[in-house]
Amino acid sequence: MVGCQRSSDLDRTVDNPRGYFESTLLRPLNDDLLAMAGYGWDRPPLAPVHWSRGECLLKAVQRKGDFEGYALSRNWVDKDPRLSLTRPFFDHLLLRRVPGLIAFRHPLDVARSLWLRDGFSLEKGMMIWFLYNRGCALSSRQGEDALVSYEDLLEGETESLQRVGRAARLSADFEESDSALEKTLRNVHAQFSDQSLQRNRTGSGALDPETAAHNQFDQVSEVASQLLHEGMRIHETLRASGFDLALFQQCFQVVPQVLIDQYDRLSSEGAPSLEFLRMHEVRPHQELSLGLSAQLSTGQYGQDQEVIADYAKLLETVHALRRELSEAQSGLLAESVQVELADRTQEVESLKQELANAQQDLHAVCSSTSWKMTAPLRRLIDVWR
Repeated sequence: MVGCQRSSDLDRTVDNPRGYFESTLLRPLNDDLLAMAGYGWDRPPLAPVHWSRGECLLKAVQRKGDFEGYALSRNWVDKDPRLSLTRPFFDHLLLRRVPGLIAFRHPLDVARSLWLRDGFSLEKGMMIWFLYNRGCALSSRQGEDALVSYEDLLEGETESLQRVGRAARLSADFEESDSALEKTLRNVHAQFSDQSLQRNRTGSGALDPETAAHNQFDQVSEVASQLLHEGMRIHETLRASGFDLALFQQCFQVVPQVLIDQYDRLSSEGAPSLEFLRMHEVRPHQELSLGLSAQLSTGQYGQDQEVIADYAKLLETVHALRRELSEAQSGLLAESVQVELADRTQEVESLKQELANAQQDLHAVCSSTSWKMTAPLRRLIDVWR
């Protein structure tokens, strides 16, 4: 929005051809923080993490030097969606609270974007939408933070631009008047915003959420339907209020029961995600079947890329050896079964032959003269018994 470009900014990608406007400082640290807490960007915590505990404070002390420019200056802007989950940590890192601007996006737009980019189901997309917004709601403060509609901001709606201006004045030094600042923001908005690049917008809301979801997703489960209806309800409530921050905080106080019940299942979906592979610059032919450990997510990209590439090659070798072993075991098992079956067949044939011989012997005895002559005696003996 402010057109701020740093040498450390993330490169443009097909996902964001205009650029992410995110530095490489925040994302590696946020990934480390989430991994340290046992989570990830695509496995957000169900309950807020206590970022004031000793382990986190030690991390803040260790990284203060990297963020000295942020701590000592007010005239900067940065963003990372993971801040929705880790923001309280940065109060300790920067030794002050930095005002924030929360862009609230339509739930279906978020879910569809995650589906197209990472293959996430509607259920998981809605889980991420809800828990990220809940993190923002729980860490936000009246008078210090601002809430805007993502769609309205992209369209250059006047109230949204004014809120951006008021939020900017809280964290940076501007000599311009409000009207001059709004004009500057509008010019920058026209330069850096392009609505045609918003490929996942749901639309004006003429369709009910169920129909809209079925138009965009192959399957809509009962869990997805419940989460979607709750998300749409919150979105419509906030739009009717003009995106009031206090109401935003209230809407995300309680986690839906269906999300609590399905959290473990949804969190395990899609690991590693395409975002994980892109973040670590793993090429498609090196796609891993298992995620890397937290120890490899150091943020030192040059070293990490070599480690990740070696790790991927080792995984490919291990998987190839496992396939060969499985095929060999299958062949040995089939051969063993065939040998055992042949032995059992031979044993059955032998028993059949013994039975036939016994039947012949019995028939010979019953046909003999002595057997017939002793028949009355055998009947008499049977009577005496």
